[in-house]
Amino acid sequence: LVASIGGIYAKVNGIWPLLITGIITNFLGAAIFASSAASLADHRLTFAILLAAMLFIGIGFGATLTSLNTLMIRALPDRASTAITSLHAFLGIGTA
Repeated sequence: LVASIGGIYAKVNGIWPLLITGIITNFLGAAIFASSAASLADHRLTFAILLAAMLFIGIGFGATLTSLNTLMIRALPDRASTAITSLHAFLGIGTA
């Protein structure tokens, strides 16, 4: 969802603010995820916290990947296909 909206956001605010938004949202998701350990006694609360963490991480990943795709194409316009394929391959390795 964010990958679809990211283009509109980038046209209004620029590509760098989209990247920063993605990084900050990823960080918030990781922090929320880490804080879920404090509520292990209440399963409903833990589930809600984990759900919120996954939402933030998903938003951050979508925003970050959208901006990185654009930045790779701008950096290597003559080899855009190779750059995007490499980026996605390394992201896949990193998230596995």
